[in-house]
Amino acid sequence: MRDSIEDAVQTALRKRLDEEGYDDSRQLLGECTANTEALCRELDARGIDHTVVCGGIPRIRRISDPPESAEQAKEQGNHHYWVEAHGYLCELASESERFFGQPVVTSIYPQHLHYVVFDDSKDHTLD
Repeated sequence: MRDSIEDAVQTALRKRLDEEGYDDSRQLLGECTANTEALCRELDARGIDHTVVCGGIPRIRRISDPPESAEQAKEQGNHHYWVEAHGYLCELASESERFFGQPVVTSIYPQHLHYVVFDDSKDHTLD
């Protein structure tokens, strides 16, 4: 399954780069909504079950009034989307310190990448 997911990530990445006229995944940083939408479309096309997760990136821990839920993070504009598929965290351009700007398929827990996961983080819709 991991190979299928990695292939879907690479295909979605190529499509996003072509769509934007970019040549490097780092140019997609800050575009997690569009990146997640593209990845979900590719996973759907391949029949791979997945979940959209809404959490926060490490910098939200340093703001004066950090959000306490995914909904609050979205209201504040301090949210980040990624996809989970069959136990893998997937992104086209990671906002994590460890994989910054790289496409990622990893079994590392989001918290170990210093992402903030809230009680209401799973099964979000993109907006």
